[in-house]
Amino acid sequence: MNCKWARLGLVVSACAGKRRRAAAAALAVALSLCAGAAIAQNATNGRILYNTPLVVNEKSCGAGSCHGPDPLQRQNRIQNGDTPGGIGLAISRVSQMAFLRGNTTGAQLADLAAYIADPASASGPVASLSTPSLSFAPTVVGASSAAQAITLTNTGNLAMAIGAVSASNTDFSITSNTCASTLAAAASCVISVAFTPKQGGARSGEISVLHDAPGSPSTVVLEGSGIGVGTLAISVPALSFPGYSIGQASTRERAILTNVGGSPVSLASFSELPSSFLLRGSSCVVGLSLAPGASCEIGVVFVPRSVGDTRARLVIGHSGQSGITELALEGRGVALPADTRLMVEYFFAPLGYYFITSRSNEQEGIDTLPAFADFERTGETFLVYATQSVGSEGIARFYFDQIARNRTRGSHFYTLIPGEKQGLIGLNPSNQFLPRVPFYEGIDSYAQLPNGSGASASCPAGLQPIYRLFRGNVRFPDDPNHRFTPNRNLYLSFVAAGWDDEGIAFCVPQ
Repeated sequence: MNCKWARLGLVVSACAGKRRRAAAAALAVALSLCAGAAIAQNATNGRILYNTPLVVNEKSCGAGSCHGPDPLQRQNRIQNGDTPGGIGLAISRVSQMAFLRGNTTGAQLADLAAYIADPASASGPVASLSTPSLSFAPTVVGASSAAQAITLTNTGNLAMAIGAVSASNTDFSITSNTCASTLAAAASCVISVAFTPKQGGARSGEISVLHDAPGSPSTVVLEGSGIGVGTLAISVPALSFPGYSIGQASTRERAILTNVGGSPVSLASFSELPSSFLLRGSSCVVGLSLAPGASCEIGVVFVPRSVGDTRARLVIGHSGQSGITELALEGRGVALPADTRLMVEYFFAPLGYYFITSRSNEQEGIDTLPAFADFERTGETFLVYATQSVGSEGIARFYFDQIARNRTRGSHFYTLIPGEKQGLIGLNPSNQFLPRVPFYEGIDSYAQLPNGSGASASCPAGLQPIYRLFRGNVRFPDDPNHRFTPNRNLYLSFVAAGWDDEGIAFCVPQ
């Protein structure tokens, strides 16, 4: 066999034993050939080797960026590989070919050299794939990636029969396939593959192409990573509030949102609710991100504004699967006793301020409007009369603006006593809204005066007493405020805390 040392830039003395360390592997092959070792040369098999990646995730010799599909084009000096020794030397010296070191046999080099030296001597079809593998970007579970293409080329000189083209894993799908049953010599067809992970984590598979060329089936390794989808589950489908009086707040009911999926979910929106349903004490808020396994709470209070059933649906928008989660709400309003209204107490925590009102429009506004977000119901309520009747007096309401906390807070005062009413009105006869003088806000509702006064005061039979407390300037400088309550234990606890004991202020229906 002609070793063609001159073309390779080697000297014959290399066969006699003088070796360069960097070319040891190539010279070993060359020595065996020079010594007369009989290695069969098969150009047809060489063509298959030329067009097939010999190492996973690496290119074939025939790749466009290497030597190209046709050795006769002499791309990147492929003509120097027309002997096994020439190929071995290139493998030992060319850094781009280093991945082949230790991964080829003498027989393979001989077949490759035979094909490179005379491509026309190879006969039959040859299946060549454009890539040994496809890698897909991380994709959300259930979603589909952009399709990637695999080109199958018949680099042989005879037509190639093509059989089944299949994916080994349902995470990968063949979205299109232009490969017919026969592929002519030098022709190509395209198989497109998409990644649709069924679960999170690393996913892998393989595209397999059956054909009648050597090396069938031809395969392409597929890899991708599934991103688990965030999914919200709600602990109950509905909250029910049966039988609450008009204006009366229910006990707080709750539902739990839990992310049972594999990626975080951000809460984006909460639908507007009728004023009868109030979100209270909820840790589920817009902008909250729930990690997998994390939960938050939705708290709902029902305050009926009218008699009968009220229904609503809270719709929570989020970034998880389905995009929304719904919670059904239902409550029933019950009529108050005839000719009565409900007095409700609120507390404004930032300024330590108690306030009562029986006016339904004020209750609804304080309960629902953002401007009153810092007002909270204390849970203290009592009935008052809606209209004046024999023995009842109007509960007059006065407001003192800038009366407390260095003029940063006002305070309300309520009284049934005619003399107190007239005295306060006399301090501001034109009823102008001015700092630190009583502004008359009209009659809130009606109640009866107690029998007697002070510690001996009592209410007529069938009526309950409402106690009045005052946070006075002696113990609480610059922080005046009245509080009214039917709860005697609460009343006594505030007296013990230093509030002034003003006894029974008025008597109301039980």
